[in-house]
Amino acid sequence: MSTESTIKATAKEKIKGWVKMVVGTIGGLLSGAVVMYVTPLVDKVIKPSKPIANFSHEKDGLKIRFQNLSSGGQGWWEFGDGSPLEPVSPDREFVSHTYNKSGEYNVKMMLRNVLGDENERHLVLRLDPPPTLEPTKVLNLEAVPVSAGSYAPATFRITSKVKNAQLCVWDLGDDRPLEVTNANAQDKMVTFQKPGGYVIKLAAVNGLEHDQKTEIVNVLEAPEGTITALLTVSDTGINVEKTNRNGVFATTFLPEHTDSVFPFERQLAARPNFTIADVRFQTPSGEILRLGQKSQMPLDPGVFKLQSVRNLILSISPDRKILRLTGELLRSEDAALGKTALPSLAIPVELVEERRTPASRSGVPVATTLAIPSNGQSSLASLIFPSLPQDWVEVQRKIRLELRDETSTLWQENKIPSNGLLTFQNKRYLISATKSSEQIRIDLIENQAEKKSESGSQ
Repeated sequence: MSTESTIKATAKEKIKGWVKMVVGTIGGLLSGAVVMYVTPLVDKVIKPSKPIANFSHEKDGLKIRFQNLSSGGQGWWEFGDGSPLEPVSPDREFVSHTYNKSGEYNVKMMLRNVLGDENERHLVLRLDPPPTLEPTKVLNLEAVPVSAGSYAPATFRITSKVKNAQLCVWDLGDDRPLEVTNANAQDKMVTFQKPGGYVIKLAAVNGLEHDQKTEIVNVLEAPEGTITALLTVSDTGINVEKTNRNGVFATTFLPEHTDSVFPFERQLAARPNFTIADVRFQTPSGEILRLGQKSQMPLDPGVFKLQSVRNLILSISPDRKILRLTGELLRSEDAALGKTALPSLAIPVELVEERRTPASRSGVPVATTLAIPSNGQSSLASLIFPSLPQDWVEVQRKIRLELRDETSTLWQENKIPSNGLLTFQNKRYLISATKSSEQIRIDLIENQAEKKSESGSQ
């Protein structure tokens, strides 16, 4: 081989080696780039976040309602009473469990994702024994006439007091059907139209338990020379039903949230047909905080011993049906690196809810007797208004006052105070009716002007 051929072969081999080196270098760089850029993408799209176990609970006696506040993964509930494990699923936010007896139970939520990352949360649940209920009892039953004499028709104010009862059953001793009321309705007006003895019975009922008490009233025959004063009252108003309900505002910093500040909003809604009349918080120190009639209230996280929380604002919608809690969770560097748990929040709250419904009550009669005066004398009678139900507001009353004999209405008026004339047994009488907050007073006097006129004409 010539010297020229040798030089060309050597140059060719050098070029091949250089090309091989360049290609290898480029391949290594490309491989590193792929690893550098693809690995985070795979982690983000394919690799799931680490699970964080979190939950809240509400007590209803021995029945507990757990709310799943966790993020990522699936697992099991362990209720600590030896019952079977129950699955934790992202599709099931609430789970209820009933314990057989009071005591302390170690409740645990265990989570795991597909890569084997695990997390769990423990809670020592203390269930107090239910209070020992005293027997159902009718403590008092009393019937008091609204006017002296108890002449027919006679009205009695019946008062009672019961203990540990759900409802009351009344038997008024005449031909009226049995009446069922709630245990709070313990004051009523009852008018007996005819003379005689009546046995009033009250039964207090609580499930299978009951107790009974009786009271006897005597209604006398009205004496001659009397008429009946009858007050009939019809009421309309708004019945306000109030109930208390426990809830919880709870949230957790979402793992996929990249910023260190996580703004949140949580809502609690009133039950259908109810509004939120008040909101109460109890701080760890025992202080009670109330929203009252305000539409907004700032909450100090330090009062609730909350870490990594700021700007807590409680507000309520104009129709008072939605309660909102807004604020921010702050993630520390250790939490961002997975060294500590992400911040969370759980604040128990008591909602005072009320429902307003139209209510009416018609035809409650109150009766007494009124003597017919003579010789310039006057007679007096008082009629007591029936008491209103305790839960009524915005009440409007319509009244009708009558003076009657055995067969007909002698005088009637719907507006009090009133003055007028009454004719009875061919004589005329001046009548005046005045009203106070609790009763109507009736004054009856013989018309002396007519007597003087008759004397003068003779």
